Amino acid sequence: MRSTPEPRKIIAVVGVLALAAVVVTVLLVSLSRRQGERAGGHVEEPPTESTAGSVEAQDFLIPDEARRITTWSWKLHRQPGVPWDEKEASRFWISPAHIGLDYLIEENDALVDSLLERVP
Repeated sequence: MRSTPEPRKIIAVVGVLALAAVVVTVLLVSLSRRQGERAGGHVEEPPTESTAGSVEAQDFLIPDEARRITTWSWKLHRQPGVPWDEKEASRFWISPAHIGLDYLIEENDALVDSLLERVP
């Protein structure tokens, strides 16, 4: 009858194989680098300077939002503080009751349609 190997032996064998793989990889990389240098080939090094540009102190400053808001570039279309008369307000006024009624009509129609879909 065949016995199964102990878990410690399995772990030891896997560890030795992993160590051997690392050693072989390091040797191959170092040998290929040396052969490139011997052949007169220039081994290209990665650039040491950053390509992102320099970071300055002002990059970390929080902008002054109060000054930006008070010096906005758009112009007001009417003088503030003057109450609107009914003619001016009627162009933009939408009755809240009318909006609510439209919403309820759409929701009710959708609910009735979904209920009637099931009817044969």
